[in-house]
Amino acid sequence: MTATIHRLPGAEPGLILSVDEIRGMTGKVQPAAQLRALHKQGYSRAYRAGEDGHVILERAHVEAVARGQFGQVAANDAPRAKLPPNIAGYRAAFGVRKGA
Repeated sequence: MTATIHRLPGAEPGLILSVDEIRGMTGKVQPAAQLRALHKQGYSRAYRAGEDGHVILERAHVEAVARGQFGQVAANDAPRAKLPPNIAGYRAAFGVRKGA
């Protein structure tokens, strides 16, 4: 069996993972299932392209995720708890009376 390698136009060999490499990483054959598995593994830059919908994944992204340099959320970028609105402060600032 020969490996089918999909590459973006103008891409150098090896920049994009082959279909067999993606199949090996995910254990899946169908592109939609491969994409779901890759996203669960942290490869957020994987996407589907082409007429057959094959998965595109850059080798540099795989290496960055493996090194832990992609997808980490900095402490100051973490989602914050949503606070209830300060109704009393709003009323005082804009001169709105309660019940008005």
